[in-house]
Amino acid sequence: MVDYIECYPEYLEFERSVRFALNCLTLSFIPRNVLRGFEKFIFTFFSTYTVLTCLFSILNFEHNLMEYVLGVLILAGAFQLLIKTLSIAIHLDELNVLFSFIRKVHQVHKMDSITKSSNNHLKRMLRIIKIILKIMIPVWMISASALVYQAFYIGSVTLVVPGLIPEPDYDLNILLVHQFCIFIMATVMFLVVDIILVTIGFYFMAIFNIFRDRIKSLDNSGINDIKQYLINIHKFHVDILNKFQLFDEIFNYAFAVQVGTSVVFILLIFFLLRIVGFLFIPLFLATSGQFLFICLFGQLIFSKTEILFTELYLTKWYEFNVKEQKMLLLMMYRAQKHFGLRAAGMYDINLIMFIQVIKAGISFCAILYTFK
Repeated sequence: MVDYIECYPEYLEFERSVRFALNCLTLSFIPRNVLRGFEKFIFTFFSTYTVLTCLFSILNFEHNLMEYVLGVLILAGAFQLLIKTLSIAIHLDELNVLFSFIRKVHQVHKMDSITKSSNNHLKRMLRIIKIILKIMIPVWMISASALVYQAFYIGSVTLVVPGLIPEPDYDLNILLVHQFCIFIMATVMFLVVDIILVTIGFYFMAIFNIFRDRIKSLDNSGINDIKQYLINIHKFHVDILNKFQLFDEIFNYAFAVQVGTSVVFILLIFFLLRIVGFLFIPLFLATSGQFLFICLFGQLIFSKTEILFTELYLTKWYEFNVKEQKMLLLMMYRAQKHFGLRAAGMYDINLIMFIQVIKAGISFCAILYTFK
Protein backbone atom coordinates (compact mmCIF):
# COMPACT_ATOMS: atom_id res chain seq x y z
CA MET A 1 0.00 0.00 0.00
CA VAL A 2 1.37 3.41 -0.97
CA ASP A 3 1.61 6.03 1.79
CA TYR A 4 1.13 9.73 1.15
CA ILE A 5 2.44 12.83 2.88
CA GLU A 6 0.50 14.88 5.39
CA CYS A 7 -0.93 17.49 2.99
CA TYR A 8 -2.23 14.90 0.49
CA PRO A 9 -5.87 14.87 1.76
CA GLU A 10 -6.00 18.66 1.49
CA TYR A 11 -4.67 18.46 -2.07
CA LEU A 12 -7.20 15.75 -2.99
CA GLU A 13 -10.04 17.94 -1.81
CA PHE A 14 -8.71 20.83 -3.88
CA GLU A 15 -8.19 18.63 -6.94
CA ARG A 16 -11.79 17.43 -6.74
CA SER A 17 -12.93 21.04 -7.00
CA VAL A 18 -10.65 21.67 -9.99
CA ARG A 19 -11.75 18.47 -11.68
CA PHE A 20 -15.40 19.35 -11.10
CA ALA A 21 -14.80 22.67 -12.88
CA LEU A 22 -12.96 20.83 -15.65
CA ASN A 23 -15.80 18.31 -16.03
CA CYS A 24 -18.30 21.15 -16.27
CA LEU A 25 -16.18 22.82 -18.95
CA THR A 26 -16.01 19.62 -21.00
CA LEU A 27 -19.51 18.37 -20.04
CA SER A 28 -18.04 14.98 -19.22
CA PHE A 29 -21.12 14.09 -17.14
CA ILE A 30 -23.08 13.68 -20.40
CA PRO A 31 -23.00 10.03 -21.59
CA ARG A 32 -20.66 9.60 -24.55
CA ASN A 33 -23.29 7.75 -26.58
CA VAL A 34 -25.51 10.86 -26.52
CA LEU A 35 -23.21 13.27 -28.37
CA ARG A 36 -20.60 10.70 -29.49
CA GLY A 37 -17.74 12.45 -27.68
CA PHE A 38 -18.48 15.91 -29.08
CA GLU A 39 -19.85 17.13 -25.74
CA LYS A 40 -16.38 18.34 -24.71
CA PHE A 41 -16.38 20.75 -27.67
CA ILE A 42 -19.69 22.45 -26.82
CA PHE A 43 -18.04 25.31 -24.97
CA THR A 44 -15.50 25.59 -27.78
CA PHE A 45 -18.47 26.10 -30.12
CA PHE A 46 -19.77 28.70 -27.67
CA SER A 47 -16.41 30.51 -27.83
CA THR A 48 -16.59 30.42 -31.62
CA TYR A 49 -20.10 31.85 -31.44
CA THR A 50 -18.82 34.65 -29.19
CA VAL A 51 -16.10 35.53 -31.70
CA LEU A 52 -18.69 35.64 -34.51
CA THR A 53 -21.14 37.77 -32.53
CA CYS A 54 -18.48 40.33 -31.73
CA LEU A 55 -17.07 40.35 -35.26
CA PHE A 56 -20.53 40.73 -36.80
CA SER A 57 -21.31 43.63 -34.47
CA ILE A 58 -18.09 45.46 -35.37
CA LEU A 59 -18.66 45.05 -39.12
CA ASN A 60 -22.40 45.72 -39.35
CA PHE A 61 -23.49 47.99 -36.48
CA GLU A 62 -22.67 51.66 -36.10
CA HIS A 63 -20.50 52.42 -33.08
CA ASN A 64 -18.64 55.37 -31.66
CA LEU A 65 -14.89 55.20 -31.09
CA MET A 66 -15.15 53.86 -27.53
CA GLU A 67 -17.55 51.10 -28.61
CA TYR A 68 -15.24 50.07 -31.45
CA VAL A 69 -12.29 49.87 -29.06
CA LEU A 70 -14.37 47.88 -26.57
CA GLY A 71 -15.52 45.57 -29.38
CA VAL A 72 -11.94 44.86 -30.47
CA LEU A 73 -10.98 44.17 -26.85
CA ILE A 74 -13.87 41.72 -26.41
CA LEU A 75 -13.04 40.10 -29.76
CA ALA A 76 -9.44 39.51 -28.60
CA GLY A 77 -10.70 38.01 -25.34
CA ALA A 78 -13.16 35.75 -27.15
CA PHE A 79 -10.41 34.50 -29.47
CA GLN A 80 -8.16 33.78 -26.48
CA LEU A 81 -11.01 31.88 -24.83
CA LEU A 82 -11.59 29.89 -28.01
CA ILE A 83 -7.97 28.71 -28.19
CA LYS A 84 -7.85 27.84 -24.49
CA THR A 85 -11.08 25.83 -24.46
CA LEU A 86 -10.03 24.04 -27.65
CA SER A 87 -6.64 23.15 -26.11
CA ILE A 88 -8.33 21.65 -23.05
CA ALA A 89 -10.96 19.78 -25.08
CA ILE A 90 -8.33 18.20 -27.34
CA HIS A 91 -5.88 17.31 -24.54
CA LEU A 92 -8.25 16.15 -21.85
CA ASP A 93 -6.45 12.82 -21.41
CA GLU A 94 -3.08 14.59 -21.13
CA LEU A 95 -4.46 16.84 -18.38
CA ASN A 96 -5.50 13.74 -16.44
CA VAL A 97 -1.93 12.45 -16.80
CA LEU A 98 -0.60 15.69 -15.27
CA PHE A 99 -2.99 15.49 -12.34
CA SER A 100 -1.93 11.87 -11.77
CA PHE A 101 1.72 12.99 -11.80
CA ILE A 102 1.02 15.65 -9.15
CA ARG A 103 -0.69 13.03 -6.96
CA LYS A 104 2.32 10.74 -7.37
CA VAL A 105 4.65 13.47 -6.08
CA HIS A 106 2.68 13.39 -2.80
CA GLN A 107 3.91 9.85 -2.07
CA VAL A 108 6.06 9.28 0.99
CA HIS A 109 9.81 8.95 0.26
CA LYS A 110 12.12 6.45 1.94
CA MET A 111 14.17 9.33 3.36
CA ASP A 112 12.37 11.32 6.05
CA SER A 113 14.14 14.53 5.04
CA ILE A 114 12.80 14.25 1.47
CA THR A 115 9.29 13.48 2.74
CA LYS A 116 9.40 16.52 4.98
CA SER A 117 10.73 18.68 2.15
CA SER A 118 7.99 17.49 -0.22
CA ASN A 119 5.29 18.16 2.37
CA ASN A 120 6.59 21.69 3.05
CA HIS A 121 6.89 22.68 -0.61
CA LEU A 122 3.55 21.21 -1.68
CA LYS A 123 1.65 22.52 1.33
CA ARG A 124 3.06 26.01 0.85
CA MET A 125 2.29 25.96 -2.88
CA LEU A 126 -1.30 24.87 -2.27
CA ARG A 127 -1.69 27.77 0.15
CA ILE A 128 -0.29 30.20 -2.46
CA ILE A 129 -2.62 28.84 -5.16
CA LYS A 130 -5.66 29.32 -2.93
CA ILE A 131 -4.63 32.91 -2.17
CA ILE A 132 -4.22 33.65 -5.88
CA LEU A 133 -7.63 32.17 -6.66
CA LYS A 134 -9.26 34.16 -3.86
CA ILE A 135 -7.94 37.30 -5.54
CA MET A 136 -8.47 36.24 -9.15
CA ILE A 137 -12.11 35.09 -8.93
CA PRO A 138 -13.53 38.32 -7.41
CA VAL A 139 -11.50 40.49 -9.81
CA TRP A 140 -12.84 38.62 -12.86
CA MET A 141 -16.42 38.79 -11.57
CA ILE A 142 -16.13 42.52 -10.85
CA SER A 143 -14.65 43.03 -14.34
CA ALA A 144 -17.60 41.25 -15.95
CA SER A 145 -20.03 43.27 -13.82
CA ALA A 146 -18.34 46.51 -14.91
CA LEU A 147 -18.67 45.54 -18.59
CA VAL A 148 -22.33 44.63 -18.15
CA TYR A 149 -23.02 47.89 -16.30
CA GLN A 150 -21.26 49.88 -19.01
CA ALA A 151 -23.31 48.16 -21.72
CA PHE A 152 -26.66 48.74 -19.98
CA TYR A 153 -25.79 52.29 -18.90
CA ILE A 154 -24.96 53.62 -22.37
CA GLY A 155 -26.93 51.06 -24.37
CA SER A 156 -23.79 49.68 -26.03
CA VAL A 157 -24.14 46.46 -28.02
CA THR A 158 -20.87 44.72 -28.89
CA LEU A 159 -22.27 41.17 -29.08
CA VAL A 160 -25.19 40.55 -31.42
CA VAL A 161 -26.81 37.52 -33.01
CA PRO A 162 -24.87 36.74 -36.22
CA GLY A 163 -26.98 37.50 -39.27
CA LEU A 164 -29.12 40.09 -37.48
CA ILE A 165 -29.47 43.10 -39.79
CA PRO A 166 -29.33 46.41 -37.90
CA GLU A 167 -32.67 48.21 -38.17
CA PRO A 168 -33.94 51.37 -36.45
CA ASP A 169 -36.73 49.53 -34.67
CA TYR A 170 -34.81 46.51 -33.31
CA ASP A 171 -35.35 45.77 -29.61
CA LEU A 172 -32.24 46.94 -27.74
CA ASN A 173 -33.21 45.16 -24.52
CA ILE A 174 -33.19 41.75 -26.19
CA LEU A 175 -29.68 42.39 -27.53
CA LEU A 176 -28.48 43.57 -24.11
CA VAL A 177 -29.86 40.43 -22.41
CA HIS A 178 -28.19 38.28 -25.09
CA GLN A 179 -24.94 40.15 -24.47
CA PHE A 180 -25.30 39.81 -20.68
CA CYS A 181 -25.66 36.01 -20.93
CA ILE A 182 -22.54 35.73 -23.11
CA PHE A 183 -20.50 37.95 -20.76
CA ILE A 184 -21.38 35.86 -17.71
CA MET A 185 -20.77 32.52 -19.44
CA ALA A 186 -17.45 33.67 -20.92
CA THR A 187 -16.29 34.97 -17.53
CA VAL A 188 -17.01 31.61 -15.86
CA MET A 189 -15.16 29.81 -18.66
CA PHE A 190 -12.16 32.14 -18.29
CA LEU A 191 -12.08 31.39 -14.58
CA VAL A 192 -12.18 27.61 -15.08
CA VAL A 193 -9.36 27.66 -17.65
CA ASP A 194 -7.19 29.98 -15.56
CA ILE A 195 -7.75 27.90 -12.43
CA ILE A 196 -6.44 24.83 -14.28
CA LEU A 197 -3.43 26.78 -15.58
CA VAL A 198 -2.59 28.27 -12.18
CA THR A 199 -2.94 24.94 -10.39
CA ILE A 200 -0.75 22.87 -12.70
CA GLY A 201 1.75 25.69 -13.32
CA PHE A 202 2.43 26.46 -9.67
CA TYR A 203 2.63 22.80 -8.72
CA PHE A 204 5.39 22.40 -11.30
CA MET A 205 7.37 25.04 -9.42
CA ALA A 206 6.90 23.11 -6.17
CA ILE A 207 8.03 19.90 -7.90
CA PHE A 208 11.19 21.60 -9.17
CA ASN A 209 11.94 22.72 -5.58
CA ILE A 210 11.51 19.13 -4.40
CA PHE A 211 13.90 17.93 -7.11
CA ARG A 212 16.50 20.50 -6.03
CA ASP A 213 16.24 19.28 -2.44
CA ARG A 214 16.83 15.72 -3.62
CA ILE A 215 19.98 16.88 -5.39
CA LYS A 216 21.21 18.58 -2.22
CA SER A 217 20.57 15.36 -0.30
CA LEU A 218 23.31 13.66 -2.34
CA ASP A 219 25.76 15.05 0.19
CA ASN A 220 23.86 13.35 3.01
CA SER A 221 26.07 10.74 4.61
CA GLY A 222 22.96 8.83 5.69
CA ILE A 223 22.32 7.49 2.16
CA ASN A 224 23.23 3.81 2.13
CA ASP A 225 23.00 3.13 -1.60
CA ILE A 226 24.16 6.17 -3.61
CA LYS A 227 23.78 4.32 -6.90
CA GLN A 228 20.10 3.49 -6.32
CA TYR A 229 19.47 7.02 -5.03
CA LEU A 230 21.01 8.46 -8.21
CA ILE A 231 18.83 6.16 -10.33
CA ASN A 232 15.72 7.39 -8.51
CA ILE A 233 16.73 11.04 -8.94
CA HIS A 234 17.45 10.47 -12.62
CA LYS A 235 14.02 8.86 -13.15
CA PHE A 236 12.36 11.73 -11.28
CA HIS A 237 14.24 14.26 -13.43
CA VAL A 238 13.21 12.55 -16.67
CA ASP A 239 9.63 12.32 -15.42
CA ILE A 240 9.56 16.06 -14.66
CA LEU A 241 10.97 16.95 -18.07
CA ASN A 242 8.46 14.73 -19.87
CA LYS A 243 5.50 16.07 -17.93
CA PHE A 244 6.54 19.68 -18.41
CA GLN A 245 6.94 19.04 -22.13
CA LEU A 246 3.42 17.59 -22.08
CA PHE A 247 2.16 20.71 -20.27
CA ASP A 248 3.84 22.90 -22.88
CA GLU A 249 2.28 20.89 -25.72
CA ILE A 250 -1.19 21.30 -24.22
CA PHE A 251 -1.02 25.06 -23.77
CA ASN A 252 1.61 26.06 -26.36
CA TYR A 253 -0.83 27.80 -28.71
CA ALA A 254 -2.86 29.12 -25.78
CA PHE A 255 0.25 30.82 -24.36
CA ALA A 256 1.13 32.35 -27.73
CA VAL A 257 -2.40 33.70 -28.21
CA GLN A 258 -2.57 34.94 -24.63
CA VAL A 259 0.65 36.92 -25.05
CA GLY A 260 -0.62 38.52 -28.26
CA THR A 261 -4.07 39.31 -26.91
CA SER A 262 -2.65 40.59 -23.61
CA VAL A 263 -0.71 43.23 -25.53
CA VAL A 264 -3.98 44.27 -27.20
CA PHE A 265 -5.79 44.23 -23.84
CA ILE A 266 -3.30 46.43 -22.05
CA LEU A 267 -3.00 49.01 -24.84
CA LEU A 268 -6.76 49.28 -25.38
CA ILE A 269 -7.61 49.32 -21.69
CA PHE A 270 -5.23 52.24 -21.24
CA PHE A 271 -7.26 53.96 -23.95
CA LEU A 272 -10.55 53.12 -22.21
CA LEU A 273 -9.20 54.31 -18.87
CA ARG A 274 -8.33 57.58 -20.56
CA ILE A 275 -11.93 58.01 -21.81
CA VAL A 276 -14.16 56.34 -19.21
CA GLY A 277 -12.03 56.31 -16.08
CA PHE A 278 -12.21 53.98 -13.07
CA LEU A 279 -14.91 51.70 -14.53
CA PHE A 280 -12.33 49.61 -16.43
CA ILE A 281 -9.79 49.38 -13.60
CA PRO A 282 -11.01 45.87 -12.53
CA LEU A 283 -10.69 44.68 -16.15
CA PHE A 284 -7.19 46.13 -16.33
CA LEU A 285 -6.24 44.34 -13.10
CA ALA A 286 -7.71 41.05 -14.35
CA THR A 287 -6.01 41.09 -17.77
CA SER A 288 -2.66 42.43 -16.55
CA GLY A 289 -2.72 39.94 -13.63
CA GLN A 290 -3.43 37.10 -16.05
CA PHE A 291 -0.52 38.22 -18.24
CA LEU A 292 1.73 38.66 -15.19
CA PHE A 293 1.06 35.08 -14.08
CA ILE A 294 2.16 33.67 -17.44
CA CYS A 295 5.31 35.84 -17.53
CA LEU A 296 6.16 35.11 -13.89
CA PHE A 297 5.66 31.40 -14.38
CA GLY A 298 7.90 31.40 -17.47
CA GLN A 299 10.57 33.37 -15.59
CA LEU A 300 10.56 31.10 -12.52
CA ILE A 301 10.61 27.87 -14.52
CA PHE A 302 13.58 29.08 -16.57
CA SER A 303 15.43 30.23 -13.42
CA LYS A 304 14.86 26.90 -11.66
CA THR A 305 16.06 24.82 -14.61
CA GLU A 306 19.01 27.14 -15.22
CA ILE A 307 20.47 26.49 -11.78
CA LEU A 308 20.10 22.68 -11.86
CA PHE A 309 23.43 22.12 -13.64
CA THR A 310 25.30 24.19 -11.05
CA GLU A 311 23.66 22.41 -8.13
CA LEU A 312 24.54 19.02 -9.59
CA TYR A 313 28.14 20.13 -10.03
CA LEU A 314 28.36 21.44 -6.45
CA THR A 315 27.60 18.00 -5.02
CA LYS A 316 30.42 15.81 -3.71
CA TRP A 317 30.67 13.98 -7.02
CA TYR A 318 34.39 13.44 -6.50
CA GLU A 319 33.56 10.99 -3.70
CA PHE A 320 31.45 8.78 -6.01
CA ASN A 321 32.78 5.80 -7.92
CA VAL A 322 33.09 5.87 -11.71
CA LYS A 323 29.63 4.44 -12.45
CA GLU A 324 27.97 6.91 -10.10
CA GLN A 325 29.90 9.79 -11.64
CA LYS A 326 28.74 8.74 -15.11
CA MET A 327 25.13 8.76 -13.95
CA LEU A 328 25.59 12.22 -12.45
CA LEU A 329 27.25 13.38 -15.66
CA LEU A 330 24.23 12.20 -17.65
CA MET A 331 21.95 14.22 -15.39
CA MET A 332 24.20 17.26 -15.80
CA TYR A 333 24.03 16.86 -19.56
CA ARG A 334 20.23 16.90 -19.42
CA ALA A 335 20.27 19.86 -17.03
CA GLN A 336 22.31 21.92 -19.51
CA LYS A 337 19.20 22.32 -21.64
CA HIS A 338 17.22 25.07 -19.95
CA PHE A 339 13.56 25.30 -20.78
CA GLY A 340 10.69 27.67 -20.16
CA LEU A 341 7.67 29.08 -21.96
CA ARG A 342 7.95 30.52 -25.47
CA ALA A 343 5.31 32.34 -27.48
CA ALA A 344 4.98 30.79 -30.95
CA GLY A 345 8.30 29.03 -30.30
CA MET A 346 10.20 32.30 -30.83
CA TYR A 347 9.71 34.76 -27.96
CA ASP A 348 10.62 33.95 -24.37
CA ILE A 349 7.76 34.53 -21.95
CA ASN A 350 9.30 36.14 -18.88
CA LEU A 351 9.14 39.24 -16.70
CA ILE A 352 11.09 41.25 -19.28
CA MET A 353 8.23 40.75 -21.73
CA PHE A 354 5.70 41.87 -19.09
CA ILE A 355 7.69 45.01 -18.30
CA GLN A 356 8.07 45.87 -22.00
CA VAL A 357 4.32 45.53 -22.59
CA ILE A 358 3.47 47.67 -19.54
CA LYS A 359 5.99 50.30 -20.68
CA ALA A 360 4.39 50.30 -24.13
CA GLY A 361 0.97 50.76 -22.52
CA ILE A 362 2.19 53.67 -20.39
CA SER A 363 3.82 55.29 -23.43
CA PHE A 364 0.58 54.84 -25.37
CA CYS A 365 -1.34 56.43 -22.50
CA ALA A 366 1.10 59.36 -22.42
CA ILE A 367 0.57 59.93 -26.13
CA LEU A 368 -3.19 59.97 -25.59
CA TYR A 369 -2.85 62.60 -22.88
CA THR A 370 -0.93 64.87 -25.25
CA PHE A 371 -4.04 64.99 -27.42
CA LYS A 372 -6.31 65.84 -24.49
